[in-house]
Amino acid sequence: MNAHQDEKLQMYHLVITICENHKSEWITNAVFAAIYNLWKLKIPMIEQYRDDQLSITSGIIANKLVIRNSMTEKAFFIANRIQSFANAGNDVELSRSVQYLHTDIKRARDNNVVGICNKIFEVAG
Repeated sequence: MNAHQDEKLQMYHLVITICENHKSEWITNAVFAAIYNLWKLKIPMIEQYRDDQLSITSGIIANKLVIRNSMTEKAFFIANRIQSFANAGNDVELSRSVQYLHTDIKRARDNNVVGICNKIFEVAG
């Protein structure tokens, strides 16, 4: 749910509270009572859909983080091997082409991380 939908759900709960506190005012109105009771039954359904959506989203985010961490660790492993090879052959340009700090990649945006990893893999190829 987005923030607007979450605010609506909070409003629904507030309406339920107000209606329950003033039940004596509307209980004799059969039309309002019927519609209110039908509407009130939909709130748990909305909450269930929200919970389902949250579990799906959190699973996707967790999977994305696992994949990102795996990709960056492999890229660092390859970059370190390239730097070792470059240092053994005194190739300063090759060493600098894959010189990245671990924190730079961890803090980079997703698109930038992919670009950095692709550059490292191209140099390795």
